[in-house]
Amino acid sequence: IVENDQLAIKFIPSDHLNKKHYIEAILRNPFALQFLYPEQFGAEFYEYMCIEAVKTNGLTLQFIYDDNLITDEIALHACEQNGSALLHVTAKQRKNSKIVLAAINSCSDAFYYCDLKNDKQVVEFAVSKSMKLLHRASSSVRKDYNFLMSIFKKYGKKENVLDFICNIDRMLITYFIKECVLLNGMALE
Repeated sequence: IVENDQLAIKFIPSDHLNKKHYIEAILRNPFALQFLYPEQFGAEFYEYMCIEAVKTNGLTLQFIYDDNLITDEIALHACEQNGSALLHVTAKQRKNSKIVLAAINSCSDAFYYCDLKNDKQVVEFAVSKSMKLLHRASSSVRKDYNFLMSIFKKYGKKENVLDFICNIDRMLITYFIKECVLLNGMALE
């Protein structure tokens, strides 16, 4: 039954299943992870199966029942595979720059879910993916003129200058318009 429908594992009495059944089911369909519990075969086997599931589909992270079981290694694999998995990591892991950067690298919109919007390295990495993410940075970062100018000089030519200008605080717009004209006279077209 497990060969044909991996999610059917839910309906088979647990005393009729062994590790091989779970391995087969989860490797074929990582969403079968939701039917495996750490008590069944021990924490080590459970962690191994979690890693295998999230490597295939990072969103299976949501099926890990206890946040204490989501190790940094599991969270990192999940976020590398699908940046949206950042929604399902622990609060502490949303502050881990290695996990957050992996998530943003996989899906730039993961920046919306991170707790490092004040970290200039993370903000710069997110903006390197999409200038439009600048408006999600903390207000203190958006008000740092020197930081914004360095970002603009590195990534501003990649996208429309107006996208950049629209994502910063209004009081800096005048300064940026002057800088844009100096850098690229055509910036205001």
